[in-house]
Amino acid sequence: MPQLPESQLERVKRVFAARQQMRPIPVVPRSFRQAEAMGPQVFELQKADTDYYHLLRTNWVTREVPPLHGAFIFVILADDPGRIYRGGDCLPAPFGIDGHTSLTARRDVLFARELSFNAGRLLSWNNFSGHYAHDAAFRHVNLIPAVQILLPGHLFVPRW
Repeated sequence: MPQLPESQLERVKRVFAARQQMRPIPVVPRSFRQAEAMGPQVFELQKADTDYYHLLRTNWVTREVPPLHGAFIFVILADDPGRIYRGGDCLPAPFGIDGHTSLTARRDVLFARELSFNAGRLLSWNNFSGHYAHDAAFRHVNLIPAVQILLPGHLFVPRW
């Protein structure tokens, strides 16, 4: 059985050590229930190039995709750490949702916050969520490298 070179083995050990530090965040127990988002209301955030983003439909029922302009909520599920799911509580039908737990069905997250866009360009992201109370420092522990590329640290604005 072939073995990894020492340098690659060290990289694998660092990845596993970082994953062991991740802490799932449960929903605040007393928070009110929100209606679960339907397929056409949930999108995955992806980077189109260095500065611009686009949305990928998670359900192919509709062809419509809302523009990335304004404020949106997002979640990173504990059981799906490499994807950012996005919804909007201020979007018109058929895209509007009630809030973070609409996207999560009250499951644990690694992060649940807000994103702000201007014509597809990410302006900022923050740590504001009423259903998932956690410190801004979780962004250093709970975001895997692929997500850190999508959410650059210099655009983070702490909220509490």
